[in-house]
Order: sequence, then C-alpha cells, then structure tokens
Amino acid sequence: MLKRLFMLALACGSLTAGSLRAAEPAPAQPQTKCPIKGGDIDPKVYVDYHGKRIFFCCPGCDEKFLAKADEHIAKMEASGVQLAKAPPALCPVSGEEVDPEITYVHAGKTYTFCCKRCVSKFKKEPAKYLKAEAKAEDHGAMDHDAKANAHEQHSTHNAH
Repeated sequence: MLKRLFMLALACGSLTAGSLRAAEPAPAQPQTKCPIKGGDIDPKVYVDYHGKRIFFCCPGCDEKFLAKADEHIAKMEASGVQLAKAPPALCPVSGEEVDPEITYVHAGKTYTFCCKRCVSKFKKEPAKYLKAEAKAEDHGAMDHDAKANAHEQHSTHNAH
C-alpha cells in the first residue's frame, strides 16, 4: 500500500511539473503578420510607435492600428511577437538624432529637429529639406554624401 501511495505521489508530481512547463511562454518571434487583417507584412508599410516598428500588409491598416495602438501592441506581444525596434528619428536638416522638445509645424505636419538653428534653416527653405526627406524615404535612408554634407555643415555652427 505504501508503495502505491509513493507511486501516486510521484505521478502527481510529474503531472504538476509538466503543467508548469507547458505554461511557459513560447520564445518571441519576429512579426510576420499584419495586426489588422492578418495578412503577410509588407516591409515598406509600417509605423514607428513609441520606439517600436510595426509592419502592415497594406496602406490603410496603419491608420486603423493607430486608433488603438497600445491595445494592438499588447495583444501582439502577449502572443509572442517581438516587435522590431524603430530607428532613431533624424533631423531633416542635419541628419542627426532629434531632440523631441524642438519641433516646428509646417503645412499641418509637425517636424522634429536636433537644434533651434536647424529649425531656422528649415523655416527659410522648407522645400529644400522636404525634398531631401522625401528622397530619403524613397530610398530608405538619406543619401550618404548628402548626410555627410549636412553633418559637416551642422557641426560648424555654434552650440545648440
């Protein structure tokens, strides 16, 4: 009888340990599906939100996502999706990382800059910098020579 109780205790212990192991979350996986429609993601369609890059299957899903972004992110992360880290925002004038406190609204859109001097340059010739920004978005990044030139010009001005 004692032997049966011992065997029963061992079996119960094994079941409990197995149940605990089954409750562990699966390893995080990169995002492959659109959080709105569930289709395969298009790497060209994304939003950067609170330091995370979220991809979508098509234009339009991004707007639906932003209406309840925190809710969608929580659901994705709870299901084991590891969201990509968003690259740092860059100043449209110098190409350097921005200071989130330095902004300027132009044509209804808010732009963020690294310093007040770059805001002044942007105000004088917004088309010049918007054209460079559009070109960078088309190519995924600012042209290396243009970025080096902008950085050189930026580093020659006085302290921010």
